[in-house]
Amino acid sequence: AMGTQNTSLSLDLLFSRGDGTVASVSANTPPLSLEAQRSTESVNFVPELNAGMTERLDIGTESRIVFTNLD
Repeated sequence: AMGTQNTSLSLDLLFSRGDGTVASVSANTPPLSLEAQRSTESVNFVPELNAGMTERLDIGTESRIVFTNLD
């Protein structure tokens, strides 16, 4: 679960498995909120994007994130 209590802007949260596939998306999360944003399953990564970017870039549960230079 992720919270946005210390974030002053709305975000899109991508809940991603270890292989980069997106398990779920929490779009347009409210800023400064104590409400937990949860994935539909256990995940390895939670990249954050500015609110609206998942819709603009057509990112969803059929998407895969490619991570590079994680050393």
